[in-house]
This record gives sequence, structure tokens and C-alpha cells, in this order.
Amino acid sequence: RTWPRPPASPPPGGYPGLQEIETAEEAIAFRDTPTSDVLKVVVILDKTHHASVKTFPALVRLADVLQGKAAFARVVHTYTPESDAALKELHVIYVPKLLIYNARTGEEVLRTVSPSPYDLQGLVMNAYEQVTGEPLDAETVAALSS
Repeated sequence: RTWPRPPASPPPGGYPGLQEIETAEEAIAFRDTPTSDVLKVVVILDKTHHASVKTFPALVRLADVLQGKAAFARVVHTYTPESDAALKELHVIYVPKLLIYNARTGEEVLRTVSPSPYDLQGLVMNAYEQVTGEPLDAETVAALSS
């Protein structure tokens, strides 16, 4: 499977379903504000790390397909004081990192380092099943597989 490459710059209005986090305040708000989604997925990437570059297209695809089931956010570590503060608020030392929270309770469901594009999809699907007790519906799984 080849992941579609997103354009070099975000489309007008950003990527559907993907929030950009640049500050500690934005990280706190995303993590702590209850939503009707089942999961909150935060992917912390480094602009130059090869795994980050390969993971981003899969993240955009998941955010698009899983709208209403999971809220997605991306933190790009830019080595600025703001970026460092956002990572500190999320208790992240090593990048890239994947964090998954139960959107309704705020409980951390998963924390792992450097997911590949395929791992990212599988980890999100497993976290969804862990939180709801049921797998994603067949239509959503088919959309992720296409």
C-alpha cells in the first residue's frame, strides 16, 4: 500500500479532521476538553525525522476517515520554546510519539514511540476497540483499506 502524499503546504483551512497544536495551551485544551468522539489521537512529529515524514500521510488519511470517531492533532516539534512547552505538557521526551486518549474521560489509553504508517492505523483501531468494547464498523474498515 502506498500512502497518498499530502501537498507540501496544507490546503486552505488545513487538513480535515486534523488540528495543529503549537503551544502548551493548545495541547491542554485538545487533551482535556471532552468531546463526542471516542478517541483523541495526538501524533508528535519532527519535521526532519524520516519516520515523521512517512507517518504524516497516514495521519491525514486516518483523520479524514475517522471523523466523528476520533479527533486527531499533530504537534510538530520545531525546537522553539513554544514547541518545547507543548511537548513538556504532554510529558513527551522522545519524538516521534503517538498518544491516544479516551475522549470522554481523558484517560490515556496508549503511549508509544515512532509508529509506522501501518502501525498507526492498527494502534488506533485497537484503541477504539479497547475503549468501546467493539471493533470499528465494516464500512469504516473498508474505507481505511481502500
